[in-house]
Amino acid sequence: MAELIRHMAVELDHIGAAIQANRPYATRATLKTQLETLKTRIDAIGEEGSSGSNLVLKKILVNLRNLTQRVNDILNYFDSAKTGQTYGRELEFSRFVSHEEFDLKSIGDNLTFNSSVFRHAIRMTLACSVGFIASKLLFPGYHSYWILMTTTYMLKPGFSLTKERNYQRILGTLAGGVIGVLILWLIPDKTVQFVLMVVLMVISYSFQRTNYIITVTCLTPFILIMFSLLGVGYLGLIEERVIDTFIGCAIAFSAGYLLFPKWEADQLQVFMRDVLRANLNYLLKLAENISGVSYHQTDYKLVRKNVYVSSANLSAAFQRMLSEPKSTQRKSSEVHEFVVLNHILASNIASITSTAPGQPLAPATRKPLRQALLGLTRSLKKLDDEAQEPATDFLAVEPEAFPKQVLTPEDNLLREQLEFIQKVSSDIGKTTDAILTK
Repeated sequence: MAELIRHMAVELDHIGAAIQANRPYATRATLKTQLETLKTRIDAIGEEGSSGSNLVLKKILVNLRNLTQRVNDILNYFDSAKTGQTYGRELEFSRFVSHEEFDLKSIGDNLTFNSSVFRHAIRMTLACSVGFIASKLLFPGYHSYWILMTTTYMLKPGFSLTKERNYQRILGTLAGGVIGVLILWLIPDKTVQFVLMVVLMVISYSFQRTNYIITVTCLTPFILIMFSLLGVGYLGLIEERVIDTFIGCAIAFSAGYLLFPKWEADQLQVFMRDVLRANLNYLLKLAENISGVSYHQTDYKLVRKNVYVSSANLSAAFQRMLSEPKSTQRKSSEVHEFVVLNHILASNIASITSTAPGQPLAPATRKPLRQALLGLTRSLKKLDDEAQEPATDFLAVEPEAFPKQVLTPEDNLLREQLEFIQKVSSDIGKTTDAILTK
């Protein structure tokens, strides 16, 4: 028995190490065989009779069998991971991560003007060519490469981001130039200047991915102090840097505005379609939940994740559209209403997903739920002709199945919540029509 317990402890130790290292594990222990051997020996003790009762030993054997079964359950997870099957309540985390396969067709699709990546590549090429010519012929200097560098850094695939980066670059350069000149003018000590240069360098690179304006504000005085320590006159240097920054930003801004841009208003319908489809699936999962229809927990979490992601994408696209020129914006107030209504719909669906399933819904409760699903489907079909109506057969129950049923306070509350969801779905349909109207 002691040998079996020792083997079981070693097995658990190896399993724990495999889980921490995120690697597969194959058992080498023969716990089942050892259990059978132990059972034979315990039965033999009971048959002898002279050594006393073996009841306590049998209870210990039962506990060891339970522990062995749990160890086998853990090992089954490793086996299912190797075969690609799921086991028990295991979450399929790979389904939460998008996978993209690269092939020749994908490359071909990105070599046309329908691809935003291809358009940005051409735009970047032309803008950098103009920046290179300007730095060589029109504004030559010791550091004229700053024009080309600024153009490369400022030009982004989206016009709104290009506009924002240009604003941050110009403001940060001006503020940083003032800080650098004041440091060099008021603090003549080279040691102190060197210490401040190191501090500014650390701050600049620390905020490079989180706050670009702080990066630029600290980067400019850092460069000024560094060149000053090398013996370069800082007044002429700051003048050249400001001029080159303005020229580079002007080239990037003009390229983003003039060279075949793709405005967010032209892409909003794609994001609207994704949000409607995600909310429709989310509402369908709610209907299955409160109707007692069984479904996998991972499927529900995937649907909820799609709602969050699609809503965030739509909100971000709407904010980008607002930062674009007024002439390119379309139906801003209606799109804002569409975004808000979908947020309200998703939050109300989430608020009642914890309702305990199992009890059949009364017709008075099923009707608003079906109407909401049909309303969202109609709105989705206006944006996607290939959209299919969801299967709602589990909601189709004849009123005779509930003769003279009196709704409980919980049923009344649920009915009111579903009626509100139905109203929101109807408002989404009206807003969709207003957006699609020319």
